[in-house]
Amino acid sequence: MEKILSRRQGSLLIICSIIATKIQRLPSVIAHDLKADGWIASLLLYLLDALAIFLVCFIMENLNGLTLYEVIEKAVGKFISKLFCIVFIVFFFMKSVVAFKGTHEFFSTTLFDMLSWQVFSILLLLLMLLMVSKGLRVIGRNAELYIYLILFGFISSIILGATATDYSKILPVFDIKLSKFIEVIPTYSLHFGDYLIVLFFVGNIKDQSKKVKWVYSAINLAVGIIASFAYIVFYGIYENVAEYQPHALADITQFSLIGLGLGRLDWFLILFVLIATFISTALYLWIVVYSIQRLFNLKQKVYVTVFAILSLYIVEFYIFKNTESVFNFLKNGFMYFTLGVEFLIPIFLVAFKIIIGIKKRRIKNA
Repeated sequence: MEKILSRRQGSLLIICSIIATKIQRLPSVIAHDLKADGWIASLLLYLLDALAIFLVCFIMENLNGLTLYEVIEKAVGKFISKLFCIVFIVFFFMKSVVAFKGTHEFFSTTLFDMLSWQVFSILLLLLMLLMVSKGLRVIGRNAELYIYLILFGFISSIILGATATDYSKILPVFDIKLSKFIEVIPTYSLHFGDYLIVLFFVGNIKDQSKKVKWVYSAINLAVGIIASFAYIVFYGIYENVAEYQPHALADITQFSLIGLGLGRLDWFLILFVLIATFISTALYLWIVVYSIQRLFNLKQKVYVTVFAILSLYIVEFYIFKNTESVFNFLKNGFMYFTLGVEFLIPIFLVAFKIIIGIKKRRIKNA
């Protein structure tokens, strides 16, 4: 089987995925629920994701380069494999909606208030169509190409915000009751669970080794610490009105360069960061397309990709017309679906590895 992704590209896609779903609207939602203690919840969730990445990579080691669906099919058959296809299609399609909606909200309220995003976004979707149709290799190369620009925009935005924040506003620590944490943390499930994209790197990485689990886990936790600090900066600026700031990264920079009298130069930094959102949306849609192909045994993927892109456009514009509708949906019934996926998948993978191990021993002893 041809390996189409380097370990470095996989690492960069993890970084892009973290940035895509957690640094725009999510901080204001966390601020509404947990106030100054929101950074604690954020850090805890990043830690859990890092541990999950380590566990998943450990489980998927020494499987002779098999992909996720090949592992499942070999262990328990085609029917269960197709059920997993359906689960991942739904899960990653909703992640693509969340990521794309964040791009929409930023553009429509800052740069394109006089231009219809409904029209302009078609150009971006055509570009995404090209990326997804070319496959994981092209998506990984785009991450390599733009990662320095993305990180420059991301870190520079946080540094600019850090110069204007009041860190005393995050005190006292643990002001929120533990019961509140337990109640609201599960509602952020779709915005985390990034370890699941690692499942689709398995069997596709050129230089996969035992180091992968350490590298991917460390990268997830490192970026998570930076993003948690970004929440501290965000809340330190806005405090009780933080929940009304819909674009956290853009909001923390708006007071930093105002003295220059040249307008919002910081928007260029945010645009650099939004490249990560675009790449991640393409990655999620690639997983959707790949899963649809496995589900229906399809070889031609162009029309499947067109279907996925059109579905994203329709759902984003005509079903979830604003960001609040997306978050309300995720916090209600869909939350239980995502929690089920994120908790049960590792359990299933452990079972699959045990089953495959038993089959190998039987063949060896026969």
